[in-house]
Parts: sequence; structure tokens; C-alpha cells
Amino acid sequence: GMAHYTYKVCNGLAQFGENNSIFYMTDSDFLYKQYLSSKIKLVDTLLTFSPSVTNKLLWIINRVYVVLRNILARNKFINNNKIEVLNIQFTTPIIEQFFIKMLCKKVKIVLTVHDVVPPVKSFYWSMKSLKKIYDNCHLLVVHTE
Repeated sequence: GMAHYTYKVCNGLAQFGENNSIFYMTDSDFLYKQYLSSKIKLVDTLLTFSPSVTNKLLWIINRVYVVLRNILARNKFINNNKIEVLNIQFTTPIIEQFFIKMLCKKVKIVLTVHDVVPPVKSFYWSMKSLKKIYDNCHLLVVHTE
């Protein structure tokens, strides 16, 4: 989830093979439930960031909590189901880098890389954390050179 077009990717994948199961996990901001193919199984939605937090420390705590909770919910779902391929549309590399290596042993990971090199400097995006994630994914789909 976490991208406006992810439901379209799911719908496209659902057209291939009668025995394929597509699970869609996203937050409520990107749900688009009304547009999902009937073949797609909606997984409990993820937490979304709280936009009302204005205190910088609380903002960081909210982001870290939401990201950790969502990663753990995703990984639990994968552990409890026979998932063959996971397509990640968005992640927070500074945190994901600690989970990706273990996850790639259980499932083939396709990461959609919207910006290979982050467009702006950010606490969440470092080349070191991105490299750890890129090196552990099975396939990268890139949108830029």
C-alpha cells in the first residue's frame, strides 16, 4: 500500500492465473476498497500517521511507532500465511533495514523504488539504509535511472 496506484497493481496481478491470491495491505488513506477486484483479499488496514501531532518529539514517536507496528503486522501476516512474493511500495528504510534480511528468507521481495537516490536529505532515508534494503530484495522495480 502507501501509494495511490497500488490497488491498480493488485488489480493487474489478479488477472493472471486462477489460483493466485492477491492480498492488499495498506493504511486507510490509500484503501480504495471500491476499486479493488473481487479476487483481491483485503488484509486488516495498517495504521496511518497522525497528522494532528505538532510537537516534534511526539511527531517522531508517532512515526516510529506507526512504522514499527506496520512492519510487525506485515511480517506476522507473512509468517501466518503461505505468501510467495511480497511487493513493497513504500517503506521507511531507517527502520526496515533491520527487518528485511530475515524477511527475505521467508518470501521473495519485490521493492518498488520510487527514487533510487532520495531527492532530499532526511532522517528516514540514508544511502546506507537503502543499500541494505536493496541488497536484500530479490527484485527492484525502479522509476528513475
